[in-house]
Amino acid sequence: MGRHDERELFTAALTGAGWRGMLVCGPAGVGKTRLADECTAAAEAAGRVTIRAKGSATASAVPLGALAHLLPTGVADGRRQLDPPAGWASAVEAFRSRGNDERPVLLVDDLHFLDAASAILLAQLVEANAVFLIGTVRSDRPLADVLAGLWSSEQVLRVDLTDFSRDAMDTLLHMVLGGPVDASTAADIWSVALGNMLFSRELVLGAQASGTLVQHGGVWRLTGPLTSTTRLAELIGSRLDGVAGSAVTALELLALAEPVGVSDLEEEAGAADVEALERTGLLVVRVDGRRHEAVLAHPLYGEVLRDRMPRLTRRRLLRRHAERVERYGARRGQDPLRIASWRLDADGTADPELLVAGARLARFGHDFRQAERLARAALLEHGERVGPIEAQAQAYLLLGEALSELGSAAEAETVLAAAQSGVVAERDVVRVVAARTQNLLTGLLRPAVAIEVNRAARCGLRDAAGRAELLAGEARALVTAGRPGEALRVVELLAGDAEPRTRVLRALAEAPALAMTGRCEQAVAVAGRGFADHAELGDDVAIPHPGTHLVCQVYALAESGRLAEATEVARTGYELATRDRSPIGRIWFALNRGRCALLAGGAATAWRWFAEADALCCDHPFVGPRRLVLAGAAVAAAWLGDEPAARAAVDDLDALEFAGHLAVDQEIGRAWAAVARGDLAQARRVLLAAADRAAGTGHHTSEAWLLHDAARLGDAARVHGRLRELADGGEGAFGPAYAVHARGAATHDPALLTEAADRFEAIGALLYAAEAATAASHAYLRLGEPRAAVANRARAALLAGRCEGARTPGLVATLAVEPLTPREREIAMLASRGQSSRQIAGHLFVSTRTVDNHLRNVYGKLGIAGRRELAAELGRTAGNPGADDGQPPAVISSAGSIAGSAAGFVAGPPVTASAPRRRRPSTAPPR
Repeated sequence: MGRHDERELFTAALTGAGWRGMLVCGPAGVGKTRLADECTAAAEAAGRVTIRAKGSATASAVPLGALAHLLPTGVADGRRQLDPPAGWASAVEAFRSRGNDERPVLLVDDLHFLDAASAILLAQLVEANAVFLIGTVRSDRPLADVLAGLWSSEQVLRVDLTDFSRDAMDTLLHMVLGGPVDASTAADIWSVALGNMLFSRELVLGAQASGTLVQHGGVWRLTGPLTSTTRLAELIGSRLDGVAGSAVTALELLALAEPVGVSDLEEEAGAADVEALERTGLLVVRVDGRRHEAVLAHPLYGEVLRDRMPRLTRRRLLRRHAERVERYGARRGQDPLRIASWRLDADGTADPELLVAGARLARFGHDFRQAERLARAALLEHGERVGPIEAQAQAYLLLGEALSELGSAAEAETVLAAAQSGVVAERDVVRVVAARTQNLLTGLLRPAVAIEVNRAARCGLRDAAGRAELLAGEARALVTAGRPGEALRVVELLAGDAEPRTRVLRALAEAPALAMTGRCEQAVAVAGRGFADHAELGDDVAIPHPGTHLVCQVYALAESGRLAEATEVARTGYELATRDRSPIGRIWFALNRGRCALLAGGAATAWRWFAEADALCCDHPFVGPRRLVLAGAAVAAAWLGDEPAARAAVDDLDALEFAGHLAVDQEIGRAWAAVARGDLAQARRVLLAAADRAAGTGHHTSEAWLLHDAARLGDAARVHGRLRELADGGEGAFGPAYAVHARGAATHDPALLTEAADRFEAIGALLYAAEAATAASHAYLRLGEPRAAVANRARAALLAGRCEGARTPGLVATLAVEPLTPREREIAMLASRGQSSRQIAGHLFVSTRTVDNHLRNVYGKLGIAGRRELAAELGRTAGNPGADDGQPPAVISSAGSIAGSAAGFVAGPPVTASAPRRRRPSTAPPR
């Protein structure tokens, strides 16, 4: 893939009259031979005779070594020489005769290895138009003049291949592995291979062989660092073997400390050797302001050099370079971090102040693993010097933050609690308490403890700014505890606060609280201002990542019905979190991308993002977001007809510690798992109970979502009034659409249902729109308007076809003149799953006779004889014209592993998981 233009050029050259060949040029590993093979295969498919030869270093020592096997007997003498002119003419005629009526196609791989005689013969063949040449050439190797003249004379087309772009590589990985690849994995492969095909292939094969490239929930991801294979190390090693003397020293220094100033490199190895390395393409010089810096031409060179390097050589080079940079004053912003790392690598120790400075820079760069390493080393140095804890406060704070961000919440609490007990300065107290509160909230799920710690510290402060900052932290704790109304009352106490840091922290509480209580548009504005204020704040400790404002904004945009904007902001935030290697950031943005897809009706896309978020949560034990992830996964699985996956997700959710943040939203997964097993009555009970709790805690946005789902499952008459109240008191487009849909379903009003379909389609909520159009079709049938019914049915089918295989009760339609009532449809679905009349009666709290009467009505309306035909009829009329015949979602098991079984949503035989390579495009992640 990715070489379509080059193939078209080859086809045009082969069939045209002006060209006699094509040379494919490029660096090693770019895919020259692969393209040449593809072109040769295309020529064979077109009926052309093809011939192959290969140049090599061994054959180049023998005259005609690469082409001798193609020459007729007797043309060359014992010394492999042609006897001109008869010998040359015979050779040309021998090649021409191979092609019958057309020139044969001659593929010669690695033309740069041809000996002089082979090069001359090949040029003669092309000049005589006896063959059509396909040749590959390494761009860094000299080519015989007689061959180089072929493209300069425009007889042979030259195609220069470059490495794959990032997007092309992402697509290729998806195709090769048979499923989506998470962003950090794709970024890791790209950052090491830089789009080189050979390098990428070896890295992927090596990761699969070592078990570090695994599939979780249908998404491929790395669970460990990329390492080079033996073959890859040999290939790169052969490129480096020609380097000797001080040039090796220059490459080794770059492998340890790149980028290195050119003057520093020349001081270490000499100007002539540095220039020679640039000329041979082993290093690259780039300009940064007035500074010229050198880096290795490829990241894998550094890995091979470091693996080969003796420990004492590493120690000597790092020491000398650290001393050199310090001698120049360490003027660049990142110099303290680099020097601290070099000294720690070289000697295992460094000045504690330098280590703390390096840890701060690593933290500001969101490299929390490096921040943890340097902060630990600083504390060790402080401990040996028996300094006061105030002197260690920065190291404790940086270590605690790093541990919290990396998911080690229990150790982070130990570190931060120790720091709080020892610091005296109010500024240090505020920072440590802020970090500890954050860790208690997101890591340990202890909002009550966080509030208690925060209030106790605030009572002891004299500084007004410090008290305001901790008050903002308390408001955020209240949001996380599931008390958004209280959080907003606390936020009001901070009105007019001019401290930039307090404004940022206030926005982190206010935006989600506003969105939860139904004021979504205000929440969008607050989150936007908070992000802008955070950018002005610059680097600071004990404060959440700036991307947290974007998480709040995505949530508010989605709840207000601005799904396209929400999806775009979530995509941007996900890319930022991936670049910064922020696990918790990637979790929240993957979760929100799944939630946006769910609201849009993209069931398979939602599953893909929930699966990635779940895998990240398993790697980094963040329980709070994982509960929301599993709830969303259960909904997506239910919509895709995978009852085992929905059940497994809910089982995993129940096994996790309770988290108050959006606790009512977590119940929607339990409800849809009940739908997947055919128990609509239980699903409605779960939804209505959760909606009651949402009303009591002020989660009006969640309440509307839950009530609307209850309406979708047959309880519209009970909930439409409350949905109207919520719509009147809230903001955004979703609330009114929910209310119109529920009212139309309760009253069987086709006009209201059509209006609901219009509203949902305008929002981008296609599944809701399809369900509303299906209900409108039923309503028109009741009124005896078949033409309008058929039009709405067709609209519903088109909308449902864009929902990636989603199948819900609201999409179940029939071709009967008289449609099924909601109760009939519910009983029919339970019966189609094999439940007896007695079991159905127990579920629905009705008599067995009532069930049997409803089933007789169903059989009459559908024109079928009994239960045996019921499953097929419901499956045929499930409103899903493009039945999903591809791979169903995998099951998230309690151990975080994947199982592939799935069953249809409505009755029918189980859908069997197909091989990953046969996955339908609709289940791929958005690109």
